[in-house]
Amino acid sequence: PLRQIGSFSLTGEAETKKLPLRDLSAFDFDGAGQICALRNSSGDCPALVLLTPAGEVLKEMPLRFGALPESPQFAGPTHVGGSRFIASVSGSGVGAMARFFLADFDAGTARELAATNCPAVKQMTGFPDGCFVALTHRNLKYSSEEGLFCFARDGKLLWTREKGGYGGQPDDLLSPEDVARYGTNTFAVVDNIRNTIQVFDLQGKLDRVIDLRKAWGREPSYPTDLAADVDNGFLLYDFNARQNFLRLNADGAIRFEGVPRLADGRPITVRNGFVCSPHGAVWTCDGDALIRLTTNADRKSGV
Repeated sequence: PLRQIGSFSLTGEAETKKLPLRDLSAFDFDGAGQICALRNSSGDCPALVLLTPAGEVLKEMPLRFGALPESPQFAGPTHVGGSRFIASVSGSGVGAMARFFLADFDAGTARELAATNCPAVKQMTGFPDGCFVALTHRNLKYSSEEGLFCFARDGKLLWTREKGGYGGQPDDLLSPEDVARYGTNTFAVVDNIRNTIQVFDLQGKLDRVIDLRKAWGREPSYPTDLAADVDNGFLLYDFNARQNFLRLNADGAIRFEGVPRLADGRPITVRNGFVCSPHGAVWTCDGDALIRLTTNADRKSGV
């Protein structure tokens, strides 16, 4: 029988320095094109990291959430004007509520907004005047409700709409997956059962519905992530589709589709879809890096 008498490392001491960009949950741009990313590392305090598109880290802002709920669900950051970003954390059980934090990088402050009695937040989107809209999911004992909650700059609840089940109305929230600011005073919601994009105004009134089946002439796979693109178009992540990155025009028709890949051809594991910068560049995230995409004219199925 063999008996271990010792061991040694072939590489020396392990590297203990932690990189500022790691375990990234989501990101957004401010009006100047700077990037704010939410870092959530196990055992560390969640933080917002502000950096340039070239990768230079400008500031870090710890979010003192205190005791986190079991299986915490983060949403944001989303830009709400100036150097301000909103992020939230929610639980996942019955009766779980959301907590919102406002970070101001110019002032160097991060504070929790007053309790809003808002259920768990799936996604949210902000506007330059400071208001923001949260896409919510309320777990009840025997059912659940999807909802939209709109807040003012100071976190005051302006309006809400929640509904369980489907009543067949075009403004129903059947299976909403993501919400995105769209234009100046409207926002869009993508639904992955009806395969639609619903556009609402900031009072919660339905403006129009885009039927993706009709616009594409085929069935989408499983659209989960939505963002505004240039020229009133959309960026859509169609999970598990053969070509999962789509640029749509204002009517939902496909103007480009492909698979996001690294320079060596490997497909990117997309986290939280795509974001269009103020300068029109498309970015995504794989959890460990922020990646700017450019179209490859020589390979129509890749980007």
